[in-house]
Amino acid sequence: MAAVIETFLAAELRVHAMGFMPGFAYMASLPERLSVPRLKVPRTHVPSQSLAIAGTMVAVYPWVSPGGWNLIGHAPVIPFSLLDADEPALFRAGDVVQFYRVSADECVAIAQEQKRDIKARRRYLVDASL
Repeated sequence: MAAVIETFLAAELRVHAMGFMPGFAYMASLPERLSVPRLKVPRTHVPSQSLAIAGTMVAVYPWVSPGGWNLIGHAPVIPFSLLDADEPALFRAGDVVQFYRVSADECVAIAQEQKRDIKARRRYLVDASL
């Protein structure tokens, strides 16, 4: 399992499209060895900020919704918020994304930081001008 996690964290992904719901970024190219098919029967309830994979694609569910992707984790940074009127979607087509490991305490701190100031989520972007 550790090798799978390290392979995922080493992957450099690119946002190819936005869709399904506002803020849902279709990110590719997950290494082929991590590729898994979509679920045959989608879930009726996927928690918000769920990190998911299907084929060689990766996504973070912006809010609770149905979904047929395989859930592999949780992203503490909110991918879509109308409280950020200037830029409600965190990701844009063309962005390069790489995930990294955070502790449970860091997840809590990130969530609290975003509650105080939703724009704080942008500090987790390496270069928001891309």
